[in-house]
Amino acid sequence: MELKAKNILILLILKHVFINCECLLQEYCDADDEDCQRSNNELKIGQLKHGKSQHMNILRRIRNKSLMECAKECLLTSQCKAINYRKNWKLCDALGERPDGAAIQDESGSVYSDISTWPKALAGKCADHSCDKGKKCIIMTNRFRCEHAYCKDEPPETPFAVSTETFGVYANLEAGNQYECIHSNYELVGKPFVICDKKSKKWKKLFCCVEKPYRPRDCSDLPRHCDSGTYKIYPGNSTGFNIYCVNRTSWWN
Repeated sequence: MELKAKNILILLILKHVFINCECLLQEYCDADDEDCQRSNNELKIGQLKHGKSQHMNILRRIRNKSLMECAKECLLTSQCKAINYRKNWKLCDALGERPDGAAIQDESGSVYSDISTWPKALAGKCADHSCDKGKKCIIMTNRFRCEHAYCKDEPPETPFAVSTETFGVYANLEAGNQYECIHSNYELVGKPFVICDKKSKKWKKLFCCVEKPYRPRDCSDLPRHCDSGTYKIYPGNSTGFNIYCVNRTSWWN
């Protein structure tokens, strides 16, 4: 009798776990994502940390992806260690390794998942790829290849400026991360973006924040933290005009 009672208790616990898992899948799987919905039985889904996210070292940000597709994108991406997934936005972050001591943070509506808890089989022929840093694996008919997908270096320093990206700076090729000056005493000169340049595969800073009043006479007056780019100068009593400055040398724009 005692053994029968224990068996009944075990069955009740398993039923409770099953129902909870099913509810969580319904909450975080899209209605049209059949693979995700049925993964409860096939044990395909990785471990999810609900209400959590990582806002640093975001290798790629991919839109219009399901949870399962997000995990697959991470498996295809070199150096990807985890994902953020925001169901309401269908927004996927493929994440690099967190710096030592850095913790994931609270974020309502987001789930965080270590990619090591997902089956590599989701990546198909790319399951065992060894693409270099900055690249992702592309599945071909009978093979796979690696292609550039993100800037592999750290984003450039932005003196007197901060990113306004709600979910953190991301490194996709052609990504444009927006910035603003930290204080009204500074003026943003140029375009307020740091981009991952598709051609060079390197970061480019398109602006700098300079202390007001901003009236450089020529390129040599620009602060040292201002990169090459188009700036407005005010030689003599001029009302100002744009000029392209490279290494403190100027050409007419």
